[in-house]
Amino acid sequence: MVTGSLTSTTRCLQLARGVTRNFRRRCIAVSKPEAALSSTASTHTAVRSVAALPAASSRSHRASFRAFATVAAPVIEEPMASQAPKECFRKDYKPPPYVIDTVHLTFLLNEDVTRVESRLHILPKQTDEQRPPLFLNGRSDVKLVALKVNGEVAPEDAYEVNSSGLTLKSPPAGEFDLEVHTECQPQNNTSLEGLYRSGGNFCTQCEAEGFRGITFFQDRPDVMATYTTRIEADKSKYPVLLSNGNLVGSGELDGGRHFTVWEDPFRKPCYLFALVAGDLAMKEDTFKTCSGRDVALRIFTRAHDTGRVDFAMQSLKRSMKWDEEVFGLEYDLDLFNIVAVDDFNMGAMENKSLNIFNSRLVLATPDTATDGDFARIEGVVGHEYFHNYTGNRVTCRDWFQLTLKEGLTVYRDQEFSADMNSRPVKRVEDVSRLRAAQFSEDNGPMAHPIRPESYIKMDNFYTLTVYEKGAEVVRMYEAVLGKEGFRKGMDLYFQRHDGQAVTCDDFLAAMADANGEDLSALGKWYSQAGTPRLTVSTDYNPSDKTYKLRFQQATDPSPGQPEKAAVLIPVRLGLLAKDGSEIPLKLQGGADLGTETVLRVTEADQEFVFQDVPEVPVPSLLRGFSAPVRMTVEGQTDEDLLHLLAHDTDSFNRWEAGHVLAKKLMLVLYSAAKDSNEGTLEQRLAAAGGVKASLVGAYRSLLTDSRVDGTFKAYAISLPEMSELIDKIPGADPTLLHEVREFMTRELAQQLRSELEAAIKENDCVPGEAYEFSAAACARRALKNKALGYLSALGEPEVTEQLLRRFKEATNMTDEISALAALDRAGARLGGTASGVEARTAAMDGYYSKWEKEPLVILKWLALQAGSNVPGNVAAVKRLMSHPAFNINNPNNCYSLFLGFARSPVNFHAADGSGYEFLGDAVLAVDKINHQVASRIVGAFTTFKQYDAERQSMMRAQLQRVLDTQGLSENHVAVQVGLLSKLTHAMATEEYLTKSIASGKRYHELPDRFRQAVPEEDWKRRVKEYCIGRGFSWVASVASTACPEAEYYEDLLRFYRQQKRLFPYHLGEYVCRHLRLTPFRYYVNILYDSMKEDHPYDSVPNFTAADIVRIMGIGRNEYIAIMVQAKSKKLMWRMNKGIVKDLLPQAPLNIQIEPWWLVHVVNLGESEYRQLDPTEATVCHIAARPGGARFSDLNGTAVRQLYQRGLVWLDVPVRPEDQLSIPPLEGFVSNKTTTAATAQDPLETLLYQIFVAASDHVTVAKLADILNVDVATLRVSISMACRLRFCRKLDTGSSAGAEDGGGMGSPNASMAAGALGALDLDAMLRSPEVGPIDSPKEGSFHGGELAGGGGAAGGTGIAFVVDAEVTGYLMMGALTPNCKKHSVTLFEGGRVYGAEVIAELIEELHASVEMSQGFEGEMKSLVDYARSLAVVLECVRACAGGRPIELLRKESLAGMPPPQAFRILSHSYGVVLPITSLAFPPLPLSNARPASPVNYGPLPAAQTPWLQLLLYTATGSGPLSLVLAAGQQLRRLPSQLHGATHVLLWPWDAAAVRVQNPPVVVEAPFMLHSLNEYLQRSALLVQPLGQRFNHGSTGSCAAALDKADTASCRPQLADGPPMVTIDVPLPLVYADLSSKAAATAALATDAVASNGGSGPGRLPGAGAASGDSWNPFELAEPLPGGSERGSNLSSHQRSLLQRVVGFLPGGEAQQVQLPAGLAAALHNLGLGGSLGFVRLLQAAAPSAAAADEANGTQHWLPLMLRLGIPMQPSSLCHAVCEGAAAADFLGAGAKQAHRGGQGVLAAALAALAAEHGACSSAFAGGGQDDDLGPFVDRPVGNLLFDGSLLSSAQLGDAADGMPLLLA
Repeated sequence: MVTGSLTSTTRCLQLARGVTRNFRRRCIAVSKPEAALSSTASTHTAVRSVAALPAASSRSHRASFRAFATVAAPVIEEPMASQAPKECFRKDYKPPPYVIDTVHLTFLLNEDVTRVESRLHILPKQTDEQRPPLFLNGRSDVKLVALKVNGEVAPEDAYEVNSSGLTLKSPPAGEFDLEVHTECQPQNNTSLEGLYRSGGNFCTQCEAEGFRGITFFQDRPDVMATYTTRIEADKSKYPVLLSNGNLVGSGELDGGRHFTVWEDPFRKPCYLFALVAGDLAMKEDTFKTCSGRDVALRIFTRAHDTGRVDFAMQSLKRSMKWDEEVFGLEYDLDLFNIVAVDDFNMGAMENKSLNIFNSRLVLATPDTATDGDFARIEGVVGHEYFHNYTGNRVTCRDWFQLTLKEGLTVYRDQEFSADMNSRPVKRVEDVSRLRAAQFSEDNGPMAHPIRPESYIKMDNFYTLTVYEKGAEVVRMYEAVLGKEGFRKGMDLYFQRHDGQAVTCDDFLAAMADANGEDLSALGKWYSQAGTPRLTVSTDYNPSDKTYKLRFQQATDPSPGQPEKAAVLIPVRLGLLAKDGSEIPLKLQGGADLGTETVLRVTEADQEFVFQDVPEVPVPSLLRGFSAPVRMTVEGQTDEDLLHLLAHDTDSFNRWEAGHVLAKKLMLVLYSAAKDSNEGTLEQRLAAAGGVKASLVGAYRSLLTDSRVDGTFKAYAISLPEMSELIDKIPGADPTLLHEVREFMTRELAQQLRSELEAAIKENDCVPGEAYEFSAAACARRALKNKALGYLSALGEPEVTEQLLRRFKEATNMTDEISALAALDRAGARLGGTASGVEARTAAMDGYYSKWEKEPLVILKWLALQAGSNVPGNVAAVKRLMSHPAFNINNPNNCYSLFLGFARSPVNFHAADGSGYEFLGDAVLAVDKINHQVASRIVGAFTTFKQYDAERQSMMRAQLQRVLDTQGLSENHVAVQVGLLSKLTHAMATEEYLTKSIASGKRYHELPDRFRQAVPEEDWKRRVKEYCIGRGFSWVASVASTACPEAEYYEDLLRFYRQQKRLFPYHLGEYVCRHLRLTPFRYYVNILYDSMKEDHPYDSVPNFTAADIVRIMGIGRNEYIAIMVQAKSKKLMWRMNKGIVKDLLPQAPLNIQIEPWWLVHVVNLGESEYRQLDPTEATVCHIAARPGGARFSDLNGTAVRQLYQRGLVWLDVPVRPEDQLSIPPLEGFVSNKTTTAATAQDPLETLLYQIFVAASDHVTVAKLADILNVDVATLRVSISMACRLRFCRKLDTGSSAGAEDGGGMGSPNASMAAGALGALDLDAMLRSPEVGPIDSPKEGSFHGGELAGGGGAAGGTGIAFVVDAEVTGYLMMGALTPNCKKHSVTLFEGGRVYGAEVIAELIEELHASVEMSQGFEGEMKSLVDYARSLAVVLECVRACAGGRPIELLRKESLAGMPPPQAFRILSHSYGVVLPITSLAFPPLPLSNARPASPVNYGPLPAAQTPWLQLLLYTATGSGPLSLVLAAGQQLRRLPSQLHGATHVLLWPWDAAAVRVQNPPVVVEAPFMLHSLNEYLQRSALLVQPLGQRFNHGSTGSCAAALDKADTASCRPQLADGPPMVTIDVPLPLVYADLSSKAAATAALATDAVASNGGSGPGRLPGAGAASGDSWNPFELAEPLPGGSERGSNLSSHQRSLLQRVVGFLPGGEAQQVQLPAGLAAALHNLGLGGSLGFVRLLQAAAPSAAAADEANGTQHWLPLMLRLGIPMQPSSLCHAVCEGAAAADFLGAGAKQAHRGGQGVLAAALAALAAEHGACSSAFAGGGQDDDLGPFVDRPVGNLLFDGSLLSSAQLGDAADGMPLLLA
């Protein structure tokens, strides 16, 4: 149904008779419906033929009907509760207890009352003793007249009748006949379900549950019978009488009546029954099948419409031939009828041999139907015919399996249409429809799987998800198996299940078995709602020519499915080279794959590596849209998309590339429009950059490419539909988004005008040319009309005039309705011309006058007017409801008007809510007539969650109004609206219940309304699942109130095993002692599960994998080896994957047991105890005492023997006073896959935090204080870390006593384990409430430094902080095993420490450097990181004075709240030394807190452009710099940027604009757009580059920015900007004098050069006296104000004293003259002793250019300053470290002075921000820990640094809107 091999009759009957005999015999013997219905076409039977039934017999038949005892059937009044909709669940399916073998129906059709006689032959499926009542479905409008069993009138007490059906209480034993006589009134049936009369004709619609509206019957799809149907009616009124099957009899009757008899030899469910009676004309044709049979084809319609069915007839013949050729399926009867009716709820219905169609999908001529109509007719005719096998011959077992027939048949009709027309265009059409509508359905409150788990009314599940997404799931079978494999699967499916009612699982099994494939992962698509999100990241390794694709999939929660599993996603792909050619594909270690392959992504995180890839490719992914997912390709640039658009061989991906470009731009422009209210919308969008030149160019190339199909061009230049973008915009404003789309349309039309006009001219029809429906002709019309549509958006009078002329002269409906739609658009435009409005009105009136007698053509007029975006159109649509053209009783009219209106973003989503109110009124009006149509209309409200809060509220109010209406039709609108209304309430309820469980509430403590909403059993289930997910102990948690202990632990272990969690050692008292489960057996089961499902090793979580290695000795290599060995037994592996269990170890390894571990005994049986030897018995006797026994106190050999046999279990006791050490992580397994479940494992989260926070002098109790977790909870995690040997106790002697109660097996240990159950561990870890830190408690961790200290920090260690990038480089550049070990420890554990470990690491780093001699390219740069790290560690070790040194990875702190991270840093370290390239936000340190370590990195404000502006101001020099405040948009580039070839962009909020390491470099063509894009979220410092400015006269900046910088600059760089830079290390290294003397002289020189000796950078309150500064700039004696010493120096001497050593980007050293005043500025700002570097920009100073050139000097400007240790180039790193060592930077005085210098810098930054910035408390929130957050002042206005001074900038009318902070 669309929501829209036999040679003769005789042979059919002969075949059918054999089947019935077989069927009858088997039904008695079997109980499963599948077995009962497993007959095939070769063994069909038939019933007695009544073809020759004479009139006399007919009369006697009617007489018997009258003589039949007419009884007053007892009607049972159902209680009110039974009227409530009942939900049906798939899990509750039960086979019918009775099978109906044959059905004989007689219809006496009359004008008032129609009588139906049903004679059923029924076969019981149970024995006589087990006969249940027989229930037959019915409906309240069906009246029982008589009932007869085996020819006898049934007594009144033998049955019951109510509004839902008839129950025969005690059916007879064995087979029996049941006759049911009913009456109904089809003329009153406006629901159009069952038997109804419309337009003077009788018609039926029985799917899904309409047959019960005809007679009492088992109305379910798994009841399949053969049907014989006799129809009697008035011949003059109803000359045509049709039903299923072959016509076997007809004749005349008395009273002007006549009859026909139809017999269908094939079994079918009752939903496929059909009857039509009316005054119809017929168009006939024949089709010769592949076996040579002639099949009569007939289409019935009204007499005046017979000339419009030719195309439908030809479509039918094409579909029959296509099905034979593609699937080998020949039509199985001698007659195929189609009837076209006007009043029909659906699009069409596939009733066996009698398809009933909505007339709009049959009738078509060029003057009344568009190209789209013709294509739909072809597709729907094919769809219904294809159902003959996929739906009729093989049908659904139950309605939950609806997608089995509909999804499969939609796929088949899509393939048919693709073969008949353009395959690329068809695929684009199908995917566009899927994304526009089904994705929204998947993302809304009514999301459901393609196979729902429950329904209240099945009619509500004829959805796009079941149909369109179901088709995509079928297409995935083809993607995985290939066309040949898919055909094999289809053949086996028909062979197995012909004549049966089956399930989706049967289809999957046929596909799998036919191809020898395991397709179980595809099965998840059937049960999981939502659209998966697929994120793809790429990595190219030039050294080994490999290209890695990483796929990460996740599906958002949906109603009833909070967590989603990974599904199989087939990804068809190719790789494109730079020249556009296809790169041959070969997976690492695999065979050649050609240039295209399909990858099977089955895991949440999965990687594929291609080898022999010669260059960085552009990936073409998801070709042909091989899976229904939302895909994001990380790092995909506009250039990549343009490359795909130009070169991809996959047509769909070419279209997709342009589509993505347009979507990205539309979202950017929407944000620009949304974020500002200044000026008109057009001004705001133009200021945001308008339409990108790249998009215009791409569209222009497509339009002028003669090789591209015209229809494809029309799709390719179409902008994305709003529904595709809504879900990407939280709280979307649909009207604003529409206006943005219209703006883009106008801009494109204007810029592409010449190309669009050329396309119109080239594709215009020749006068007098006949219409042709062909791919080529449709392509010409499609492109011409798309171009006209674009031009209509301009609203120009000449365009409007042309459109009106074309409308009047059109010779086909395609051109006519396209011109009318374009005129509507022109007239609907806000501010449109009077001529446009008049032309629209004239055209609309003219169209109606021309076609008012053609109802199907008028449907287009209704839809176009209703969906118009003319402002205030609601009133006009209301008037249309009373227009003569509108009939509310006709479904087509309702769909055109009401659903057409719902597509108008301007009027349906009107801000005043009038559109919602109108549609609510429409729902209520239609529901009184046709509840199924009303149910579809109300679906327009289902997307309310996607819109802004105001619209959400108004839409929900309408839903509630509809729901509250009295008399709302049961089970339809009420059900759908009720579900929507309840969803939002349900979400709030879920949140409250979760919090209640976490707080330990009991069920009786819940408020009454929650107890009413949640039954106690459901509450208990929730409690159990909550506790299990967190690993709580049953006895110490609320789980003890929810279920028995045994049940709890059984479910817990099942959950742990499924999620591959660590063995629950903390629950050993029950799991090990009582359940006798050992870690070895537990891990055997986990490995067995993974290997059996062919999961990769990476699917095992890190800590679980490490424990498996410890206990079983199976790591990655062993896992792979076992899998290879199992798969080598090919046949055995395919037949029984359980063989892998035999390859796993049979006993645990002899693990290392520490002396202080405790040994406990399991519950031994008497027989087990007797088998112990004396030593073992002694061990068990001792270990059985409370608290267990220390391993050192027992016989070790006996303990190990008992452990091997699982008779003892081991506990690792941890006490609060224990101290810990974290060694290098040997044995750690770095798996990358992290499921949602493992990510929520609190134990695993805490283990990682222990790695970062633990240190040798920290006790467990103090560590708990630092991490803000309960001590008992922490002991559980530390116990696990010690067991895995990732953590060591330092004083095992004092902490290992059994009497101390610290063991997990002791009573106190049980308490500790129970604490895990009593506490919500993950909530504690997230909590930022760690209390004030400035006032430490007694006994807290803040202590003094070692002797010679002086800092106020609590810790003594020195932390060198790196990031994940450096760690990753280090891992790849580590060439020795030990170096690799420490790199892994840093990467996974986040920390490397210990004097011996650091010493070993330094040696291994040097060894790696030595081994790298001769390396080139990428490997050389990797080793440079190792070289730099060795230099830094040696420098720190030399200066540390014996204090501990640690290497810390910043990201290890990232998951913690800032206060918690501060606790760790302040407790452990006295000095923090970060690298310069640490991305924002800064480390959570505060100079205002005495406990804070000395920080050699930047303050928060020093990580923003404020530091640059301060440096420029203090120095009195710097590049021209423009500051733009956030929130404004630029109409054009400010005058300050005119002439720039590039600009450098430095954002204040780098994280907000996703810039890791500024600056971003932007070329001139992209400046305006990039500025506006960033200004939406951040203020910017903009620096122009080019010949016009006083810098950038020579050189290129391709290498001017270090790797950390250029990584974020590449998107818009072709060649680098014209600039040369050099990095000068801090402390400064002077070229000609010692540091101290040079510094003194330099400062003196700066003082003389300044005005009055005050220095250009002397800021108010910012500088201390020069004599107060510290080494290395400590002056030998104070400088006088006039600096006499400096005045005695010549200019040449001053020049020499200003020369320092700098480093070019390649690492080459070069002397450079410091800008005047820079040394003094650094000193005055407290930066004289900082570590880092100053980047200088080469400048041309015109006034002294000639002299400077003669002297060989260059002029430089300060560009930026970075604080910390630079890692690249290594020569710069070495220079910084040398300067730091010379300055004794870790000495007490140096640290104290540096802390003071930071105070000076903070004061200077605050002073500058106070003058030009906004209050940061607006961003910080004013909390007590805001000083630890990344909060900085943002500029409140536009500023300009002109080379010497910073002042306000005037942009004039170049800027639009108010800065964000002022607003």
